Amino acid sequence: MPTITIGSDTFDSYSTIADLASYAAGSLVHGDTYDAATATQRSRAMVEATRCLVAMSWLDADNADVDAADALVVQAAQELALYGLADAAVFTRATSSDKVKRVDAKGVGVEFFAPTSVGRFPARVMDLIAALLDGGGNDAPFGASEAGGTDAESAFDDDAYELTSP
Repeated sequence: MPTITIGSDTFDSYSTIADLASYAAGSLVHGDTYDAATATQRSRAMVEATRCLVAMSWLDADNADVDAADALVVQAAQELALYGLADAAVFTRATSSDKVKRVDAKGVGVEFFAPTSVGRFPARVMDLIAALLDGGGNDAPFGASEAGGTDAESAFDDDAYELTSP
């Protein structure tokens, strides 16, 4: 089981700090941010990313288990930790939608618009885990539909047109 120790406390994690360092070393987007962070900040970001992902509604409950999670979940945790090092607010946002369309150069005016619906986490993280999430919750960027029935009978009580199936 990957664990991270901060001070005298030990936390479960999807990834070790050594694996996070290797992942960050190959990232043009996050490499410099990782290098600038302290050891404690790196550890806290990985623990926080794990906490956020463990709480998601997974199709397979094993993905909430740091020992049994899919490799995509581990990679998503590393991505999320790196995003968190750049901006810790990524861990507390309800959505990653940006609602600000324009900010006046002098800081006087702000214009809002309806955001594009996206997942809770940054797009790169959601790209990794979206197919693994239960679409019935509020944490997935997609919905799920189900159609049922095997006969040709109308499900409506009042069929004014008396339609029948072939």
